[in-house]
Amino acid sequence: MRLGRDGERESCKSSRFGYDSSMEPTLPMSNMRHWKRTQYIWRQRAKAWLGRRGLPIGRSQAAAEFVRLKAKRARLAPPDLSALRVPGQEGLVSIVLPVYNGADYVGESIASTLAQTYRDFELIIVDDGSTDQTPEILANYARRDARIRVVTQPNQKLPGALSNGFRLARGEFLTWTSADNRFKPEFLEKMVGCLRRHPAWDMIYANEDIIGEDGRPLRGSEWFWPYQRPLGSEHIHFPEDTAELNGLGNNFIGGAFLYRARVRFLIGDYSPEWFGLEDYDYWMRVNALLALHHADFREPVYEYRLHGKSLTSREAELRIEEKRRELVAVDRLRRRSAEEPILWHLEAEAGSASAAHLKRAMESALSARGHRVWPGKGESSSANLGGPMVHASVVENLLEQAPLAGDLSAGAMRVLIVCSDEPSLPEVQEMWNLCVAFSSRTDATQLPRDRQGWMVTDRIETLIAAIDIRTRGHCPEKQANALTL
Repeated sequence: MRLGRDGERESCKSSRFGYDSSMEPTLPMSNMRHWKRTQYIWRQRAKAWLGRRGLPIGRSQAAAEFVRLKAKRARLAPPDLSALRVPGQEGLVSIVLPVYNGADYVGESIASTLAQTYRDFELIIVDDGSTDQTPEILANYARRDARIRVVTQPNQKLPGALSNGFRLARGEFLTWTSADNRFKPEFLEKMVGCLRRHPAWDMIYANEDIIGEDGRPLRGSEWFWPYQRPLGSEHIHFPEDTAELNGLGNNFIGGAFLYRARVRFLIGDYSPEWFGLEDYDYWMRVNALLALHHADFREPVYEYRLHGKSLTSREAELRIEEKRRELVAVDRLRRRSAEEPILWHLEAEAGSASAAHLKRAMESALSARGHRVWPGKGESSSANLGGPMVHASVVENLLEQAPLAGDLSAGAMRVLIVCSDEPSLPEVQEMWNLCVAFSSRTDATQLPRDRQGWMVTDRIETLIAAIDIRTRGHCPEKQANALTL
């Protein structure tokens, strides 16, 4: 389910998969049609098999450009963030369920969550101003299970509901689901297990089954036929190569996904500017800056419901296809910006040998990776106006926070780096966008300001990569627009 303009209920299936069509099941395909589609599927399988072995035969130009971007990004920022710790309760999965007037199906969605074989989760349900029986249904489930938290708000549409829900999340792992879809019982167990097996992976997505309005498997459907395994079945197997996700306007992530808390800490909220495509926009940002992978198993773990309340009748009104083209164009500019080196201005606490040593080590690593380090004299930061900028104050004593440089752009990312092994750190001034503890023992505690800190690592390369990614996500549209000036 999606949250429509002015709070109307709608199913935004076109956002997730990049195209829209009738949701009704079709009659069995003719033998010739079946044969042609089978040939197409086998060609795609062969390409995927070759691609996994380093032979990307038939890869599109958009995919090739994306691969080059990832290579450039790896030089600027190491892709492995497994040494990074952010606030979050170990092992806990936070599930956000946004709903508006979802009385028809929301009970099934909640029940599928409570039936999970992995029991360490919290369910944050955001009621986006429902006017039907949804509030009563939610209250009934919340009384029965302490892991359910219901938040009621005036209608803010899906991006606002998601962002508000995740601000309350306490888990190490994050996901969200729709009120008309269902988890399979092993969803969390398999997804959490996959991320634990791959500590360098930031987000994963998995295969799913499609179901009809009655909740039963939907076979012989036109929907997602290139991904049906076997053809005509309800089983949807999504592409394993994410290189084409950003460039072709095809959102194939689906509804089965899980990501680490560090993803939200670095990437931020779902954008209200891309209502109707908010998930696709988010996956694009994750794919460009972090490590997005298909899960290491093929079994479907999610049930995606197709029913008659589609966006088809309102697609022109909501400009979905037009907005999708706009998003692909904007993302192309964002990716160009992500290839640009950042201008870093580092200042160390006077009299602190530890702060001075960390500053020198960072400057050396930044220069080696192709970033620009502002010496503080001779060169003005205005030379990089419009590009990404970081002002970092490196201190040992939190009372000795270096003042902000007067000629830095107002859009610079303001980072406080503390080299200390204190087990916990206090609150800091609100002027800092990000607070990082360079330590092996400090706890990654949550500061009152959302996503301010504390972020913790004891590796220089991880420190640089995390700040780099957070800076790119600081004002992504503004940085993309700067390239057009």
